[in-house]
Amino acid sequence: MWIYILITMLIIALDIYTKHLANTVILNKTITVIEGVLSFQHNGGNGGGAWGILNGQRWLLVSITLVVICALIGYLIYIKATNKLLLTSVSFIIGGGIGNLIDRVSVGLVTDFIKFDFINFPIFNVADCFIVIGVILLSYYILFVDGRKEEK
Repeated sequence: MWIYILITMLIIALDIYTKHLANTVILNKTITVIEGVLSFQHNGGNGGGAWGILNGQRWLLVSITLVVICALIGYLIYIKATNKLLLTSVSFIIGGGIGNLIDRVSVGLVTDFIKFDFINFPIFNVADCFIVIGVILLSYYILFVDGRKEEK
């Protein structure tokens, strides 16, 4: 179980570090990583959730994040989770959630800086990446791993 706590803490640390770089090195400029594909661009912060949903609803978003994190932890404890895929996916979601939560509580905005240049898509951050990857892995677990146990 300790490895998953470590994974969560590493995700939080990576998110804090990259957001620090975004707020110092990338501030007021665009850094092209792959021409026409990927760049780093500080957007001044996102006061809402994904795609700006609930913009300006800081404490509602904080509350939702805390409820989701507590529910995930409670679920893992309740079922005495041992599946590596389940534990990894939840670690990714919790790590990303806490990373964005730290921004939202401390500054009121979430720092976003990763931009896909080839598509009209919102700017995002490392925490968002881990949340999305975690949700994809969790969905796979629910549909194909846990679901198969119930069929037997």
